[in-house]
Amino acid sequence: MTPEAILEQLDRLGVAVGFLRDGRVGLSRAAVALIPAELRRQIVAHEPELHALIGARARTWSADPPAMAWLTRPGEDPRPDLDGSERWQALLLLASGDASDPHGTYGRLLAARACGAVLERRDGRWKLIPIIDPSERLSVWADEAAWQADAEKWLRPRAQEIAALLGQLPPPDEVAGG
Repeated sequence: MTPEAILEQLDRLGVAVGFLRDGRVGLSRAAVALIPAELRRQIVAHEPELHALIGARARTWSADPPAMAWLTRPGEDPRPDLDGSERWQALLLLASGDASDPHGTYGRLLAARACGAVLERRDGRWKLIPIIDPSERLSVWADEAAWQADAEKWLRPRAQEIAALLGQLPPPDEVAGG
């Protein structure tokens, strides 16, 4: 099986493919159960070729630190392994008008989610909140200072647009998966 055929099958299954922090090809945890055993074996056997192919196809996000490169469709949550995936899908769909621009609001929100941001309801409003993980297994932010630096650089320039999009999300009890 060719690497292209592998990616086509994964796409048909609706499986998001990207890179893990160590550079290996990564699949969302929820999607692994959807992948037949033979296709999983093919992924392992062709990992170097898949890595090169995914890298060539993936958008380049200019985050600092770099966001994980996920091949997603507009509105698709790049981190379904984290809480609130349905809410993130709704937010990304709302922002998807500029999905082709990795530096636009959509690209910045997608990168924040890929890096480990979650949405929480605070003071009656939705807020982007980082997962702080010193091991950097769940997010790229080992401490609050790292999050603040990235938020200032990448999210603050689009704060008004992000706030307007967050304001369009319904309260938790109105979103499936709360």
